[in-house]
Amino acid sequence: MSRHSRKTPGKRLVIPAMVGGTAGWIFGLNAVPTRVEVEEGTRGVVVLSPGMYWMEVFGFAVWFSILGSLIGGGLLFFLRLLKPKRSDET
Repeated sequence: MSRHSRKTPGKRLVIPAMVGGTAGWIFGLNAVPTRVEVEEGTRGVVVLSPGMYWMEVFGFAVWFSILGSLIGGGLLFFLRLLKPKRSDET
């Protein structure tokens, strides 16, 4: 096995983080409204500024990336606990 093809824990955490970030980006684009209804005041509907809209979408992507890396790290930890230990006496 070459040195560059080894899967280190960092490489194993990047994939769930990227999947989570992509899922968060797609979810944010679908879930964040461009207009918000206000109960009080003279205006019934307030249009979000583009900066506020994209900050919310980016926030969803960041949170989903963090969640994906935490889940991936937890699974990596538990799989390492379940793996039988190698004995050096063979």
